[in-house]
Amino acid sequence: MSLNHRRVISEGNLRLLAEAGQVSETNQPGCRRVSTQYISPFASRDTLDIPDFFNSAAALVFCGMQPAVAENLFDEWQNLPEEHFAYGHDIDRLGKNYIELRAAAVDAWLPEPQHDWEAALEHQGIKLSTRQGIMDPEYRDIRLSGTASEWALDTFICNWDFLASLEERVAHTFERLGGEKKITGDRSGSPDPSTPASTSRQPTSQSPQ
Repeated sequence: MSLNHRRVISEGNLRLLAEAGQVSETNQPGCRRVSTQYISPFASRDTLDIPDFFNSAAALVFCGMQPAVAENLFDEWQNLPEEHFAYGHDIDRLGKNYIELRAAAVDAWLPEPQHDWEAALEHQGIKLSTRQGIMDPEYRDIRLSGTASEWALDTFICNWDFLASLEERVAHTFERLGGEKKITGDRSGSPDPSTPASTSRQPTSQSPQ
């Protein structure tokens, strides 16, 4: 299957979520709003905006990147030459590489005001809400045990891994609530008509296969 159409939540699971009233439209481009009771019972919010596709700008934004940076990386990913290190791989490779390259120029590890953590994280492409989470004063001592780029990468990787776990999480939830509903469907193709339409940008024919 082409990486372009690798879904975060399969069509079969989306159909079951829609039937259970647990998925809805959102104004977040390329995402669907999903009840956290089906994907993360310990989440601090009732719903999360989940990207449709792994390889999308929406997925990078979910992982903590600024929307403009995510769009640029998605455009780059669609047009990678075969000799590029990330060709044939998921877009998370570009996201992590972007953070690492930017951190080589601007990073932070000493307490403020010696180092400007906010500026470093912004330079590394991290969006405001993620920066605020990393900079939470309650966890200052923990934050200072690493560098800004280490926390940026750790956050990005944890969020990507969370997306990668969603298919299994949803399946387990349905099995727990009613084991007779077997989860089916693959991650490719268009969403089921019974689920809200996605505004996700579709990969172009120039995308790596």
